[in-house]
Amino acid sequence: MKIDVETHEPEVLEGFSLYLSSYKPTFLIEILNDEVGEKVQNLVKDLGYLYFYIDEEKGLIQVKKVKRYDNFNYLFCSKETALKLGLSTETL
Repeated sequence: MKIDVETHEPEVLEGFSLYLSSYKPTFLIEILNDEVGEKVQNLVKDLGYLYFYIDEEKGLIQVKKVKRYDNFNYLFCSKETALKLGLSTETL
């Protein structure tokens, strides 16, 4: 799923809250400013998501804090999905 609604990403996630907690889908999301990043991270903080900033030159970079970067986009996924995609070396 891709969420790109020009700073209304937190509202979209609030509307999907039951779906997110039940199914924990992988999604791409645009973060245009630090305030949106903080709200988004707070909405999913207890759901076990990992955050990967998408750098167009370096690829996916795992981060602990969601904030605005130059390319704006993030991948949010579970640890299991990250391992399947070869993005995380954490053990489950």
